[in-house]
Amino acid sequence: MSYAEHVEKERRLIILRLLVENKGAANDRMLQKGLQKWGIRCALDVVTSSLSWLSQQGFCQLKPVNGSGVVVAEITRRGREIVEGLAEVPGVTPRRLVAD
Repeated sequence: MSYAEHVEKERRLIILRLLVENKGAANDRMLQKGLQKWGIRCALDVVTSSLSWLSQQGFCQLKPVNGSGVVVAEITRRGREIVEGLAEVPGVTPRRLVAD
């Protein structure tokens, strides 16, 4: 796996985690800022591309905001299962649970 593929898989998991942390929904611009806090700096179109992929897989739903160019993502049950470590899927870094 290339470094770029690794970063993309990690970015997808972090987006899902950010959605869970934000009560299940966030807009693309807030997700971009959240990714930066995790050390992943990327352009907004990269965030949008990741969101589109996650939506196509059924891990979130996307809702445009009245022609503003802003997109709100809402996590699905399947997306939560990935964050909780209950499901592993190709294209998203697996969430490894560590025993306390």
